[in-house]
Amino acid sequence: MGYDSVVGTWKGTFQSQETDGNKCLAASSTPLEVTIDSYQNTSSGARLSGTVSGMAHFHDHPADNADSCDGDTVFSDLRFTAALDGSDTSGLGGDAVFVTTLPEMAGGTVDVSLGFGTSDDPDAVIAVVETSYQHEESFLFVRYDTSIGYKDTYVLQRTQ
Repeated sequence: MGYDSVVGTWKGTFQSQETDGNKCLAASSTPLEVTIDSYQNTSSGARLSGTVSGMAHFHDHPADNADSCDGDTVFSDLRFTAALDGSDTSGLGGDAVFVTTLPEMAGGTVDVSLGFGTSDDPDAVIAVVETSYQHEESFLFVRYDTSIGYKDTYVLQRTQ
């Protein structure tokens, strides 16, 4: 199967966020942009290559739902290579789901999943940007690391 139809630039409109605490909705004012330069079929599966720009949340949950938080980090034109996820561990449910972990950032890690086609809409293109933020907490003078995650979901439209 070829993926010629996914090569191009895609802009994302923020739809929702999943997290275990109060929400930080900074992604709603920072569009996701994905440029797919090329695809290739390899012996280990299909891969997409390109750049991505968007928002990462490197902070604790806010006290209340917030429009933005200290620690929100805009990233621009980061190179990626995304592999076809045959088991769809992202949960997108797309006909073809590609997953990548972006280059390491000082605040944490960012995974991007791109889903092309769904059972409801074969033309739908969905992206999920998942930020993992590690921080240290303490309880009764015992320090331990904990992870906070944010999953921002976008609907993508081709711009070129």
